Amino acid sequence: MSSATGGFFPMRRPPFSRRSRGEERAFFVLALETAMRMRECYTLDVSQVNIEKRTIYLQRSKNGDSRQVLLSSVACALLVDYTAKERAAIKRRKGRLFPFWDGGTAVRELDRTSTEVSRLFGDVFRRAGVTDLHFHDLRHEATCRLYERTSLSDVLIAKITGHRDLRMLRRYASLRGSDLAGHLW
Repeated sequence: MSSATGGFFPMRRPPFSRRSRGEERAFFVLALETAMRMRECYTLDVSQVNIEKRTIYLQRSKNGDSRQVLLSSVACALLVDYTAKERAAIKRRKGRLFPFWDGGTAVRELDRTSTEVSRLFGDVFRRAGVTDLHFHDLRHEATCRLYERTSLSDVLIAKITGHRDLRMLRRYASLRGSDLAGHLW
């Protein structure tokens, strides 16, 4: 037992920095609950969020399509709490939910922001003691959760996650193998 912490593990720095803990945490949970891509998250504007309908409208995703992102009860509660606490900051950012992006739409600028956000969360994950986690892994986890926690079809899950090609979902569909056994004689 470590005398410094009173537990079995040495004390580590908190995963989220004090300066932007709420923003980083909200960003993380939103990605984990929605399967949204990093750029889809950091470019979010409050006008895209509809808590009553439990959706986020993405006008243009990575593959060029628009889509509705469904919000779990966890994601809804998070967004209600976060926007209430960050109301003034969001107003200063002209409606942008997160401070990681300045609103520029040039590809080079968006790519730079993606690199910076990846680096930020890489540091967050290292501080948490998780060295082999990448931000995009949250999208994979969220997709797996859709398979584990719902009975939605592959087509509906693809519509939620924005996968154009159902073949990309095959790696997740195997999570329901035990469900198939129930259909055998």
